[in-house]
Amino acid sequence: MKQSETLAAQRIQQFDTEHGDDGIVIGGWLIFSDGAKRETHNLHEPLMEPPKDQHEYESVRLQYQEEMLRRATKNVQQKKGSSVILVGNYIRH
Repeated sequence: MKQSETLAAQRIQQFDTEHGDDGIVIGGWLIFSDGAKRETHNLHEPLMEPPKDQHEYESVRLQYQEEMLRRATKNVQQKKGSSVILVGNYIRH
């Protein structure tokens, strides 16, 4: 790894840690619960602090929360499906 890539990786790791390490990928962006975000495919792209504009801030936060809800719903549906299969197999035996 080149020195510039190493420095960029360290900068990204520090950014991620400062913003809670709770980022989720949405459309090529890693978005954090505090509104910070960065692109996922380029180490040298700017790291964006949470927006100062209240409307922009709330928009990013809403995007984060909607994606978290979508993922949680999908997870519950998958587990529910697995439980039905397990119960069905138990009843047949």
